[in-house]
Amino acid sequence: MNVKSFFQRSAGQTVALLAILLLGAYFRFGGLFMWDEPSFRLHPDERFLTEVATQIRLPGSITEYLDTANSPLNPRNGNYKFFVYGMVPHELTRLTAVLITPPERLPAMNPGEGPPKPNAEK
Repeated sequence: MNVKSFFQRSAGQTVALLAILLLGAYFRFGGLFMWDEPSFRLHPDERFLTEVATQIRLPGSITEYLDTANSPLNPRNGNYKFFVYGMVPHELTRLTAVLITPPERLPAMNPGEGPPKPNAEK
């Protein structure tokens, strides 16, 4: 199909095509900024992975890392018993975040201690 024959369609076909495109644009962009309030507009999977990423921490030693039943990088050892995603993306993300974050900005955590609880009283 060349460009000339594309524009020589009947008026009914052109109207139907435009209606489909407008309907698709309405469903795609309508309510785009309100569909998942108040979770900062994250997809449910993205929100779940963000929550898991804030829970995990780097282990204190290689033996703690290799002990999957107690590893702080294993989400199943925390609040997420059902975790179907792989571990490598979380481990690399956490390692990268710790490496590029200045030490004074990192939360104080002792080895074997879990993540800080949100809204915990001090």
